[in-house]
Amino acid sequence: MSWERRQKVAIGIARALKYLHCSCSPSIFVGDLSPRKVIVDGKDEARLRLSLPTMGFTSSKEISEYKGISEKSDIYGFGLLLIELLTGRNPTDAEFGKRESIVDWAQYCYSDAIWRHGLNQ
Repeated sequence: MSWERRQKVAIGIARALKYLHCSCSPSIFVGDLSPRKVIVDGKDEARLRLSLPTMGFTSSKEISEYKGISEKSDIYGFGLLLIELLTGRNPTDAEFGKRESIVDWAQYCYSDAIWRHGLNQ
C-alpha cells in the first residue's frame, strides 16, 4: 500500500471516530477497533463497520460499561491501527522477536530512534 493510500485510510478512520464521538448524541463507540472493522472502498475512503448494541440493555452507557467500551478504548485501537498501517505488520506477527506485542515493538523502535538521533534533547 502506498504512503498516500495509507495516509488517506488513516485520516478517514480518524474522521469517522471524530464524527461518532463528537457529533452523535449520545456518542457512539466502536469497541474492539481493528482492521476487520475498517472497510476501504474503491476510492480509498475508509468506513467503520459498527455492530448492533447488545440486546437487553436500555442505554448505550450500560452497554459501554458492560463491555468496557469507551472513547479511550477506541483511541487505543486507532493507535494500533496506525502502527499496523505504518509497519504493514499484524499485531500477531512472529517477527517481533523478543517483543511480546506490536505495542512493545513500536515503543522499542520509538525509544531507539530517539536515542540514535538525539531527539530527546
